[in-house]
Amino acid sequence: LRAAPPEWSLPDSPERALITYLQHKLDYIPDLAKTQMTLVCTWLLELLLAHLDRTCAHLAAQRARSALLFSARTPAAAPAPTAAPSVFVAEQLHACASAELLALLKENAASLDTHTTLELLAAHGATEQLLAYAELLGDLERLVAHALQHERPAEAVRHLARLRRPAEAQAHYTHAAAVLRGAPEEAVEMWIALSPPLDPLRLLPAISSCLPPLPQPPTERGGGPDAMLSRGGVPNAPNATAAHHTSDAAPHGTRGAGSNGVSVGPGRVQAAAARYLRYAVCALRCQHPAVHQALLLLLAVARDEAAVEALVSGAMLQRGTA
Repeated sequence: LRAAPPEWSLPDSPERALITYLQHKLDYIPDLAKTQMTLVCTWLLELLLAHLDRTCAHLAAQRARSALLFSARTPAAAPAPTAAPSVFVAEQLHACASAELLALLKENAASLDTHTTLELLAAHGATEQLLAYAELLGDLERLVAHALQHERPAEAVRHLARLRRPAEAQAHYTHAAAVLRGAPEEAVEMWIALSPPLDPLRLLPAISSCLPPLPQPPTERGGGPDAMLSRGGVPNAPNATAAHHTSDAAPHGTRGAGSNGVSVGPGRVQAAAARYLRYAVCALRCQHPAVHQALLLLLAVARDEAAVEALVSGAMLQRGTA
């Protein structure tokens, strides 16, 4: 038996008739009438979002109804049935509504007001369409923030890798701690591949947050290098970065989640951080004491005595390779 679609989805319904009229109207608006084009596109966007909401609610209702009927008629051990005809029709309606909205965004991106469109998409919870529109706009920072919010750091790294202009470097510093904790190998690989390179000193707050704490020496209360390290892992790291940007630290949101939400151990994070700092010292010729002290601490934690000796003696810098 075929399930009939709801009346509001039929082509001759008032809702669909108005949408169809506005879609045809767009073809006859002159190119110079930009204000009229924006108004009609925004009106059509609101109608399509309302239609998408209606199809989503209809789909949820049909799925709940189908599950209720199945549980009432069959024993608990019975296998799950295939989708009921009404659910299949509801899924088709929802897919068509989503595709229709995406087509409007892609074909009329230049005519839509960016701020208004983003607000409308967010207000209706149209996440798929919101991300597609952000991709059209090249709003990669929004895509990065969304990926981190949903604990997909490897995806965030892929978006960050596309931000290569010097003016876009701030996004890397802002999200450095989050991607380093969540996808350490991918993050460091991206930092090393970027050209022009990032400033190691501005990445140091993110790296310092991954450093292990050192115990306070019992015989010294300050002044020595060990005491300096024990106060926060890296001597003078906050002061060194304060001269640049105090807002470089990444916002909260990742909890050590890996590429697929799997927890990443501190050993992997510290190994990746050490690899980047070796690159900064050897390839970028960074000689800032805070960077060297952070690398020294990570190498000591890893018990890499040969690398520690090479760093202290200056042989690592002379070789010029990590």
